[in-house]
Amino acid sequence: MSFTLSLDEYIVSVFTSGAQSQTLPLKVFGMAKVGLNPQLNALSAIFIVATIAFAFGSHFLGKKKNL
Repeated sequence: MSFTLSLDEYIVSVFTSGAQSQTLPLKVFGMAKVGLNPQLNALSAIFIVATIAFAFGSHFLGKKKNL
């Protein structure tokens, strides 16, 4: 499912971006097409850590609210 959503973001970005703008999905796709580099790995790691932190934070806040 995440691959499908990611592909959808890329397609929407291609059709809505102008000639001078470059959105994050387009930049990531361009970086991956050329070859994997440390910037792409760091960006992916940041997104993974932020998602896990958000999930744990919302879980603990929801648990605290129910007390």
